[in-house]
Amino acid sequence: MERRFDRGSRMSDMGPGKHRGRHEGRGKFGRGQRGGDFSALALAMGPKNHELALTVDQARTLAESRLILSGNDRLKVGSVEAIDDKTIVVEIVTVDDSLVVRRNIDRGTGKMKRF
Repeated sequence: MERRFDRGSRMSDMGPGKHRGRHEGRGKFGRGQRGGDFSALALAMGPKNHELALTVDQARTLAESRLILSGNDRLKVGSVEAIDDKTIVVEIVTVDDSLVVRRNIDRGTGKMKRF
């Protein structure tokens, strides 16, 4: 008689406090999901070895999509300005236009950093 093992029920897969079903507790992209809420966005951005050359409009869209993924509907994108050929500054504001944070977006990579 053939004995089959279900991967989710093997003792070696279960550590302390891990009493889950086969797929329960896995992220959208499987075990070890990294990147939190922005992992889907990172996949959509494509390979990391090319220059994006983001425009101001594209930077605004990128910031808006990150806010959507964060799930906070009290925040929105304020002003978006190109500082130089490598940096765009985006202001994140509340719905009543109070400044929350300024972020630099690298035009080449799309990465956001605090101002």
